[in-house]
Amino acid sequence: MRAQPPGISRARASPFVSGGLLALLAWIGESFGQVNCHGWRFSLAKLNLTHKALAELCGLTRVTVTKLLSRYRLEGQLVPFSINDLLIPRLP
Repeated sequence: MRAQPPGISRARASPFVSGGLLALLAWIGESFGQVNCHGWRFSLAKLNLTHKALAELCGLTRVTVTKLLSRYRLEGQLVPFSINDLLIPRLP
């Protein structure tokens, strides 16, 4: 059995549904995104990650992932940077 990357393990181990997805997105941003002074910028489309794929990684449904991504945007935990890019802001 192959070992899972730490970000995926954190996402599955998170006791709260939304925390697991946010942990996975943070890991994706840190591992594959571009770092700038505002945080980590990445594109789910360029990484070929659909809401369904994110759901399977976190053990959620696609509908739940879509709702959580919308909530993260409203709360400022995920910032649309361009049409396809997202930004995970650095904590102050």
